[in-house]
Amino acid sequence: MLFLFAIPYGLGAGAIDASVNHYVANNYSGSVMNFLHCFYGVGAVISPSIMALALKYARWNEG
Repeated sequence: MLFLFAIPYGLGAGAIDASVNHYVANNYSGSVMNFLHCFYGVGAVISPSIMALALKYARWNEG
């Protein structure tokens, strides 16, 4: 079931990402697009550390 649900989830996440990129590219400057992708990367780097810290001081289901 996990693999079955992962397909539409992945398609939906990709569609949202593509639509936001398209909107920003058409309505804002290139620096705003760089800013958007920069903070996406920052969030992808920092979020596992935040989760690890939460799991260190809490139970596994409170993470």
